[in-house]
Amino acid sequence: MALDFVCEYDGVPSYPKANSWNNGGDCCSWDGVMCNNVTGNIISLDLRCNCFHGALHSDSSLILPTLEIPYILNSLKRLTHLDLSYNRISGEIPRWFWGISQDTLETLDLSHNLLEGEQLFPRATPNPSTFTSYFDASHNGFTSRIPSSICQMSSLQSLYLSNNNLTGNMPPCFGNITNLWTIDLSSNNFQGPLPVPSPSTFQFNASYNGFNGEISSSICYFGLSFPALRCLIISNNNFVGWWPIEFFLNTSVATIDLSNNNFRGQIPLPSPVTNYYSIASNNIIGNIPSLICNATKLVFIDLSNNGILGRLPQCLVNFSTVLLVLNLQSNLLEGTIPQSFSSRNRLMTLDLSRNQFEGTMPRSFVKCKHLEVLNLGENQIVDMFPRWLGTLPQLKVLILRSNNLMGLLNIRRGSHLFPRLRILDLSNNNFSGPLPANLFMNLKGMMNCENEQEKSLYMTQFFRMTLYENSIIVTMKGLKIELVKILTIFTTIDLSHNSFQGDIPRVIGHLHSLKGLNLTHNHII
Repeated sequence: MALDFVCEYDGVPSYPKANSWNNGGDCCSWDGVMCNNVTGNIISLDLRCNCFHGALHSDSSLILPTLEIPYILNSLKRLTHLDLSYNRISGEIPRWFWGISQDTLETLDLSHNLLEGEQLFPRATPNPSTFTSYFDASHNGFTSRIPSSICQMSSLQSLYLSNNNLTGNMPPCFGNITNLWTIDLSSNNFQGPLPVPSPSTFQFNASYNGFNGEISSSICYFGLSFPALRCLIISNNNFVGWWPIEFFLNTSVATIDLSNNNFRGQIPLPSPVTNYYSIASNNIIGNIPSLICNATKLVFIDLSNNGILGRLPQCLVNFSTVLLVLNLQSNLLEGTIPQSFSSRNRLMTLDLSRNQFEGTMPRSFVKCKHLEVLNLGENQIVDMFPRWLGTLPQLKVLILRSNNLMGLLNIRRGSHLFPRLRILDLSNNNFSGPLPANLFMNLKGMMNCENEQEKSLYMTQFFRMTLYENSIIVTMKGLKIELVKILTIFTTIDLSHNSFQGDIPRVIGHLHSLKGLNLTHNHII
């Protein structure tokens, strides 16, 4: 096969992979081309990460619009793998494209391009290959509906359609694709009822869409009917209904994310093997059952923004040695915070804010050596300033605002407390006396963040590959602002609405990285 390729387009050099493609050479030796050892036929093209750009015009090229080989891929009748991902291919997919190697094409990857239009799945012949087991069109700009022709892809095992503008309902036959193992429909504009996958589904992500309806009409298809299911993510939709409390108990679902819907009822217990569990921002009510502590593999628990009430089970703070995040903010929880935090815990984020907790802060917090974010704001805690928290080596965010904390902020000079603290909010309490100069002198993390900024852009960087994102509310110039994915370089101190008096210590001028300082509504000269 002799092909002429333009190696540069608009001054942008192609990836060296294409530089080995020369007229008259053996195409089987080209980078990205794989041939059958017996027949010599091309069976695989890997064209990802080539900086290709332009449209896939039927009268030009799949690679550059100046190339005059319109049907070159269509002539490869035994192609099994085609990867065009991570380029800048734009425009609509020409209809002839779907006729490529219909009897052999196993994997097709169009992801991370600039493709658009309504030709993702053609409504007329040619249809997508029934032999294709892997199809990825994610991160493009497709706007079409999903036609019933997708159900003819009987060999399909992995389907990735996330981050497009796909619309409409999923076809009723969708569940008939019996080999479908991984499904990612997230970040589109799908509507209608939850599409029910096949019993062999391992991972199902339908988050960030407009799916709606009574979830109770669909859940009978899950659970024991889906023994392979390990990941269920249907967050950020418009589902209503309730989940039976014991629904997940006999499953093997490791990731459960039902957040940001309109689910109601009591807390559905996670499976004993669940590691990520979020029912945040729903209408869940009732107490937290102690049976939740049987899920000893939990790493993330997010029950925030619901109507959960009652006391915290004592076991919740020491049942796991792998738990990193416990977020219970914005509920109706009451009573005292359990005093039994274990030295074996690995908590990095503990958020109990905007509840009705009372009593004192547990001294066993000092056992949480990995703790980075502690938010107890907007409760009814009565205590003195917990200077003993300053011994926590990783603590970066301490929010205690709007409680009944009182007394002086006395810190002994040279005590080396709070060395990594970036955000300190003690506003709306009853603290008194002079502003704590010795405390400010200890805040090394606010004096120079440059070194740590180079290592990590966000606080709690460990979470960057998970579904969870830390968020806090800070007051800037009188406005409450929610910070999601807290930047390491963001530093602020809020001591407003207390009874501090006297002068502003000069040492505050040493906090060179400080971005916000609020001392209003005190008795400062």
